[in-house]
Amino acid sequence: MKVTDNSTQELRRLWVVCLLLANLIFAIIYTANYFGGFQSTELLAKDMAMRIWPTAPVDERITLIGFTEPDIRKYGYPASDELLARVLERLTQAKASSIGVDIYRDIPVPPGGTRLDSVLKANQNIIWITKLQGSGGRVQAPAVIDGTDQVGFNDMVVDPGGIIRRGLLFMDDGENYYFSLPLLLSMPYLSSRDLGLAADPDDPNLVRLGNTTIIPFEKDEGGYVDADAGGYQFLLDYKGMPGKFPKYTFEELLSGKVPEEQLRDKIIIIGASANSVNDTVFTPFGHSY
Repeated sequence: MKVTDNSTQELRRLWVVCLLLANLIFAIIYTANYFGGFQSTELLAKDMAMRIWPTAPVDERITLIGFTEPDIRKYGYPASDELLARVLERLTQAKASSIGVDIYRDIPVPPGGTRLDSVLKANQNIIWITKLQGSGGRVQAPAVIDGTDQVGFNDMVVDPGGIIRRGLLFMDDGENYYFSLPLLLSMPYLSSRDLGLAADPDDPNLVRLGNTTIIPFEKDEGGYVDADAGGYQFLLDYKGMPGKFPKYTFEELLSGKVPEEQLRDKIIIIGASANSVNDTVFTPFGHSY
């Protein structure tokens, strides 16, 4: 009987030790997770999962016009106002749905300032970037359209490691609300198809695009822990990656080598794609621009 009692006591002690260890391990994991100890690992795992998802076709409604190294050798850098005006005139003549200019132009680059201003004033579907935040302060859009609906911010939410996993629809500076470049670019195209931007009928704090309500990112969503959820953020799914959008150079556009079907009714994005400009970001698939 004593042997049996001793065995029972030892077994109980073993169970107590196991329970204490399990609780201790749970407490350590919970605490580490609470303070973001696993955030980087979980986000990298999400990136890996995204890379092995079945690929989808890239969106054929978008065409890129890049300012490349050959363009720099021919036209110089930065692109002059005259050159940008010619590019924009060509795109408007081709009846692009909307045109986004992802090139900073807070300071004129002569010659051609008057011509560029005229193009911008005559075409409401041209959207220019502004930068709201940064160490050097805000970077304005061209003066002729600054403060109008033709200006969208290109600020991005950068995760640790420099990877872009979230997008922004709106930002505010405490006084004014601002729209993002991608959102403003999509509006003419969607409006022509009776898909407008409105408040959700069940919750006016949420944005509804057509029949789709865009749920904003929360600070502890997914693998994130106490992340900055400022502005109206959403998680990017990178549909179509690592495919490439149709892309052409300034010279190809101006010399008539871009097929009209790649311009008409398309969302066109103009930006610098030369390696020397280094206007690139990291995505879960690596470099992109």
